[in-house]
Order: sequence, then C-alpha cells, then structure tokens
Amino acid sequence: MTLTDQEKTAYRELSIIFLDRDMFDAEADLIARNLSELDFSLAQLEHMLRYVLFPILYTNFICFICEWAAFGETSLFRDIEDRQTRPLWLCVATWLPELLTWWAFGWMVKFNWAPVYNRLVGNTPNPLLVEQSQNNSYRRARRR
Repeated sequence: MTLTDQEKTAYRELSIIFLDRDMFDAEADLIARNLSELDFSLAQLEHMLRYVLFPILYTNFICFICEWAAFGETSLFRDIEDRQTRPLWLCVATWLPELLTWWAFGWMVKFNWAPVYNRLVGNTPNPLLVEQSQNNSYRRARRR
C-alpha cells in the first residue's frame, strides 16, 4: 500500500510533533496551516498521530543522547507503509505494549499537539457552533 501525496504531507507535518524540542508559535502556525489545507478531519489527523506515528517515533522522546532535527522521509514513509500492511496477528500481539507505551509517553505527544490542535480548531469552524449561529440569526430575523 503506497501513501498518497496528502498522506505523506500529513505524516511529514505530524512527525514534527515528535521532535524533542520546544515548538515555536510560528512553527505551530505553519503545521496547522499545512494540515488545514489537506482533506483530513481532526479525528483522522489524531488517528494518524496516535496509532500510526506514535508507535514508530515515540522512542525519540526517550532518547536523551541527542536532539533530532528532522526524520528521514524515505525511512519514515517506509515504516508507515510497513505498519499499515502488517499481518493481523502482529497487530494483536503489539496492541497491549503500544497501549502501555501510550499511557507512559502519550502526554509528551499531547503536549506538543495541543498548540497545533488549538490552531486547527480556530481555522476550522465547529459545525455545531455554525448551525447554532445560523439558527439564532434565523430566530432574530423572524422576530422582526
């Protein structure tokens, strides 16, 4: 299974979250802008982050020897494709260890994802709020 260009862009942008360094506001803005131009929902992006990238890249958070500047795209995309095409028995066998690893280190991802998520939510109107504001404007128009 090969990744589409949009998936590659999403994984490339989301992989920046796994760099063990402080994220600048301009960097979070750029990631959010690049992700918002793709045809993925927030739920899909979070799924990619949690279930695809985290098991591959979480070790960067526990590597104290050096600071990574970026991930090699070729090897990252190969690892993602391998993960998506792995046999069912391997998915079942790694489920619990991955869950425990998320429980131990997931807060690091959430911490770095939060600024990007907040910008994405700001860039994407919440459908419930849009519907509510449309209903309120309709009610105001009927009162007149």
